[in-house]
Amino acid sequence: MAEKCSYPSADGFYGGETSYVQRPVVAEDDFGEMCFRIYDSTQYHYPIHVKWFVRERGSYGSVHSAWGLVREIDVKQYAVKLVGHEQSCWIKVEDIVSVSRS
Repeated sequence: MAEKCSYPSADGFYGGETSYVQRPVVAEDDFGEMCFRIYDSTQYHYPIHVKWFVRERGSYGSVHSAWGLVREIDVKQYAVKLVGHEQSCWIKVEDIVSVSRS
């Protein structure tokens, strides 16, 4: 389990503190499976649920998640474009920690 750490909020007050986690470690086999799921989402048009790490302070940050279809893969930037009903976002492949079929 990732070690949790609390930092003061952006305004410097501990009353609004945010809980951060250390960057999750993804096994090589799991990473390969995640890449297949991402590619399959583009090929077969099925939605996936993606979790990715966003670094906030040092090696600590937060894990964000979203679901949708992968519409584009940018091989130069090593990123994928995940498109949901209300929003879309580019996610760097190196930051992805989990991919599951919705």
